[in-house]
Amino acid sequence: MPIFKKLNQSFFQSWSPEMAYILGFFAADGSMIINQRGAHYLDFHITDKDLLFKIRKIFGSDHNIKKTKTKQKMACKLSFANRE
Repeated sequence: MPIFKKLNQSFFQSWSPEMAYILGFFAADGSMIINQRGAHYLDFHITDKDLLFKIRKIFGSDHNIKKTKTKQKMACKLSFANRE
């Protein structure tokens, strides 16, 4: 059974300072993938956990922020998925 998380699906449909900031942040430090089952993932992977909490709040999301380890340091990852 799928787990549904909150997310403002229309976030990028109207211009705002918050939307422009996150779009620029995504261009610099984000990524998007499509897995084999066709789900689209928007990922932010950075070391500043507080910034990810702010991004999550701006998106109106309750997605988990996960800790990951890179070769040199700890980092955090925020992923949004669209399975439609």
